[in-house]
Amino acid sequence: MNNESKYLPCSCCNINIDSYSEDMPLILVIAKLWNKYANRGKGFVPRFFGNLFRETLNKIIIRTKHGARLAIEPSSLEVYTHMLNHGNTWNEHVFDACKTSLGNEGVFYDIGANVGYMSIEMAKIFGEKVSVIAFEPQPLLAHAIALSSKLNKFENVKVFDLMLGETIGEANLYVGSHSIHASGVAREKNSTCIKRSVTTIDYMIEASLIPPPNVIKLDIEGGELAALSGARKTIISYRPHIIFESDENMERFGYTRNDVINLIKTMGIYDFFFISGTNCELIECANDNSSFAYSDILAKPI
Repeated sequence: MNNESKYLPCSCCNINIDSYSEDMPLILVIAKLWNKYANRGKGFVPRFFGNLFRETLNKIIIRTKHGARLAIEPSSLEVYTHMLNHGNTWNEHVFDACKTSLGNEGVFYDIGANVGYMSIEMAKIFGEKVSVIAFEPQPLLAHAIALSSKLNKFENVKVFDLMLGETIGEANLYVGSHSIHASGVAREKNSTCIKRSVTTIDYMIEASLIPPPNVIKLDIEGGELAALSGARKTIISYRPHIIFESDENMERFGYTRNDVINLIKTMGIYDFFFISGTNCELIECANDNSSFAYSDILAKPI
């Protein structure tokens, strides 16, 4: 099997769109209320309900802030209940930074797409003016994103269920209790280990599997440095905006925030800004590894 055939996007060709419902079952109402008001188990209890009532939730849709249909993957129900309790959004300040950086058209890479909120919302807002390339190595979540794209009848969304790194090969993905914390380095002792294909952005573009990006968003729990290293040629050639997470996860991989910043600086002239959770305010990024008061950074090409 050659690499081109290995790295095919996920698809959901044989679904019956009419079999999916926006009616909120009682168990989802309870999970939403628990996530909002409970003092403990805000994530655990909805996730427990999701796994226990998978058949009830398997064909339920929620709406995003801008009206896109988002298919629920029951094993990650805590993500959807959080969204329902926060304006039908997820990390809205990061999404707004991505949207502003994209402008009116272009190609958006959602690396670490999880349940697909940013990918599906971006396609909803921009329509055919934008191409969305989502990377999510957790198979159930990648399937959910592809399903959401199908439910919205989007033709401009591609979903790849693989990991991105510095080289092509295979790697272990460790999935703990929270799907949003899946990582190439285990965070929890009892994490489930799944073997995943790894490729590079440079290879995907050189093989004409995906178009070059205008905006790259990365939230891959410490894998950001490797993924950016595997995009060196792309970043030098196309100078995309880069929005990346920079928090304590980097320490588990043995690097610092400044290592990422310095790597990007070797690929082009960039300014760096913290993205505040308040009104998507941009704050000049200090050369400081000690504080994670702001964990999301915009690298803006000059």
